[in-house]
Amino acid sequence: MLASPAGAIGVFGQWQDTKDADSGYGLGIKQDFSIVPVFSVEARASWLMFSDDAWDEDLNMFPLEAFGRAKLGMFYGGIGVGYYIMSGADWLKNSVGGFGAVGIELGLGGLNAFGEVRYLYLEPEYDGIDGNADMSGIGAGAGDNRPF
Repeated sequence: MLASPAGAIGVFGQWQDTKDADSGYGLGIKQDFSIVPVFSVEARASWLMFSDDAWDEDLNMFPLEAFGRAKLGMFYGGIGVGYYIMSGADWLKNSVGGFGAVGIELGLGGLNAFGEVRYLYLEPEYDGIDGNADMSGIGAGAGDNRPF
């Protein structure tokens, strides 16, 4: 199998680099909804934790995302939008952002593995201070898709 089956549920690990919060690591789940054989939409929910020695607290980010993608064989690419819930750092407000991603899906034995690289555009407002944080940056994720 070279592509994820329709209705596949995926679990993944991820890394996200940002301009203002250094790097974060986390986990997520995703559900694929096929529209036509080449196009699908994914619903994603994940968690990222950012730790920085300059902060007194850890920032936890909970992205809730929708990703429209096109597949050509084992390769895919697309754009997405998300609502990013900020927790643990009361100086950042929840925010809407977007991303673009490209990736590959491979059947490896009993696994349906995938890996992707993405660029996140996210500038949440500071709470109580004028201006925005720049949480934009490159990220990567890898995991497994399973049919349900």
